[in-house]
Amino acid sequence: MKNISITLILLFFLRNISNAQIETRVQIDASDNVNYIIIDPFGHKTGVDSRQTQNKSDWIWYEEIPNSNYGLQSEGSLDPINHPADISPELMFGFNSPQADGDYIIKVYGWKTGLFWIGGEFYQYMKYVTGCKFYLKNLPIEKDSTITYKVCYHGIKNKSTYFIKIVDASSLIRDIHAMQAIGWIQNQTTTLDYTQLYGTVGLQIADSNIIGARTTLNIILNNLLTDSASAISGDAYKLLSTDTRQLLNQLPKISQCIVKLVNSSGLLLNSGTLQYRDSTWKDAANNNDGTFTINTTKEKLSLRMTYAYGTQTKSNVTIGIDTIIFQTKNVVVNLQNSQGSPLDTGIVQYNSSSGWQDFGSTSYGAVTKELLPVKYTFRMTYNGAVVSKVQNIDSNATVLFQTVPVNVQLQTSAGAPLDTGIVQFNAEGWKPFGTTTNGLATKELLTTKYNFRMTYDGATVSQAQNIDSNATVVFQTVRTLVQFNNSKGNPIDTGVVQFNSGGWQNYGSTSNGIVSKELLPVKYTFRLAYCGSTVSIAQNVDSNATVVFSTVLCTVSVTNSSGSLLNNATVSYNAGGWNVIGTTVNGIVTKELLPVKIQFRAAYGSKQQSVTQDVSTNPFIAITLPVQ
Repeated sequence: MKNISITLILLFFLRNISNAQIETRVQIDASDNVNYIIIDPFGHKTGVDSRQTQNKSDWIWYEEIPNSNYGLQSEGSLDPINHPADISPELMFGFNSPQADGDYIIKVYGWKTGLFWIGGEFYQYMKYVTGCKFYLKNLPIEKDSTITYKVCYHGIKNKSTYFIKIVDASSLIRDIHAMQAIGWIQNQTTTLDYTQLYGTVGLQIADSNIIGARTTLNIILNNLLTDSASAISGDAYKLLSTDTRQLLNQLPKISQCIVKLVNSSGLLLNSGTLQYRDSTWKDAANNNDGTFTINTTKEKLSLRMTYAYGTQTKSNVTIGIDTIIFQTKNVVVNLQNSQGSPLDTGIVQYNSSSGWQDFGSTSYGAVTKELLPVKYTFRMTYNGAVVSKVQNIDSNATVLFQTVPVNVQLQTSAGAPLDTGIVQFNAEGWKPFGTTTNGLATKELLTTKYNFRMTYDGATVSQAQNIDSNATVVFQTVRTLVQFNNSKGNPIDTGVVQFNSGGWQNYGSTSNGIVSKELLPVKYTFRLAYCGSTVSIAQNVDSNATVVFSTVLCTVSVTNSSGSLLNNATVSYNAGGWNVIGTTVNGIVTKELLPVKIQFRAAYGSKQQSVTQDVSTNPFIAITLPVQ
């Protein structure tokens, strides 16, 4: 195959322009096997798009740029020697500078597969000062393929002016296929190899894998050098290597930084993980020695270190040669009583949005752990109770939990201390608190809400209290009165009183019909014994502390067999044994008795008769004796 030399001529001339507005003329010519469109800085198009057409009549024409003209001509060609009779496309237009200065895009479309040439210039009209001139020839293109160039033109002094080819992975793939079509690449296998390699580059760039893209492009350059001896022509090598290096130079620069994770003493910690945000959060390379490596095109990154379930983020960190350090702090959690003395064994946990984690148990009142300097929630469990505290250890790495002395008092209704009350508190189950001495029991507890329980004289009462706001818990008895009256409301002595609270207990005996006792404000069953009978009453002394027992006046009437009242009959009642009430007068005898079921007996001479009756419902008892 005959090698065809490729020449790229870029001529840039910047001139001092004194006028505020200068008319700039543009002329572009090309070979007859291509068409092109030019797009001005405002997005206007002029030219012909001949892709996917078979006839010139199907071409798409654009004339959007003011004062522009695109046509076919056979004279004035920039390459009259090689193409003297070609009908070549030519574009001309003028614009005022600097208003229309800027970037112009030229898209070249293959009309026929082969080699093409294109040339043009931007120059100041009448002054013939060339601002930008370009001429390229012997470039391969396939039918319906596209090659894109950019012209940056400024008619003002010291402004950048240039002409470049727009190179990316897709344009290189198109060039590969064009080169095979004209014979610059010898076989299909070589075409497929380079198509695959450039395709990989495109995917790596799209995935922001700049390191991978650089590696692949360098592999391509090495392969091009090797293949230039046999598989590809020298022209193909020159063009592809030039464009590949251009793409390589277009890639963002890679910066590498080292990130360290160290403890409070500066020693490396190798159990952390690091992420960095480069459009998305990505894992940094873990060197497994407490260091991490990041390769990035960014000048600043946000970094996120995770260690011991805590996460610390550093935002907008400048990436450079300096090592970036994450350093943990030695966190000390103390458990002390109200006097500052250490307490064991408090169980400590911590939470940093990853759930509760074990921290350790206090020994001599303290436990330590290395943590990243961020905000955590700490939780202390002591004596079954749990309290929590939120603290940013970056500003204070000592977390203090302290108990308070809780005073539980047992007092009478008049405020006098009572002994011996048994106290318990509930924290994951009932636990002993102590027994009152001089009406007081004391214990150090964490500042939270508890249920306290007082047991006194067999009765139990509970109350909930948050000792963080009030550390004195008061239980108070009520003065309970038991009154014993007859049916007319007059006091009776001596009624013996008991109360049931975990078993029957002595309450006392009535004096002037009254007996009193200090009791916890709960429900009790009270029992009164009188004249051998007993009666019970259940009553909640919290709502009514006066318990009243009353007798009923029992009237016993004794008649003979004829129905006449019988005098001098002896009447008794059975209550723990037979007890004599008295002898009848006018057939009647009475007695105040408790309102219960009682057996009565009347006797006259050798005759006697018994009757059992509930006097609470009917206190009149009638007995008939079989006498005349």
